[in-house]
Amino acid sequence: MPMSEDSLKWNKMLDMWVAGETPSPYNELIHYYNEINSGGHWKYIDDLSESGALKEEIKGLKKILPRVHKRNLKKALRAYPKTLKDNEKADEIIEECDSFYYDNEQIIDTILQKYANTLKL
Repeated sequence: MPMSEDSLKWNKMLDMWVAGETPSPYNELIHYYNEINSGGHWKYIDDLSESGALKEEIKGLKKILPRVHKRNLKKALRAYPKTLKDNEKADEIIEECDSFYYDNEQIIDTILQKYANTLKL
């Protein structure tokens, strides 16, 4: 069975992202999407903090994330430093942020699919 046009365009978008050809803020949103789905907010924030790219990444996300996801990310960003000090409450907050993201991931999927659908095959 052949892939749908939406799926082909989604794959093209991801190929462009891997090649560094996706414009901001979609570049940042795809990165966020992939990182949260492969390790959650803690990994996402930790990796970007280590590389020094966190501020720039968040700047892009603020332009595209819906309000509910912005609040969720902000909550995770506030909790992250406390997790480095073995703070159980902060760990719980990060897990809550992950759960919220997964429960509301369709919002992100829709934004990305709308962008992907603008691409020519």
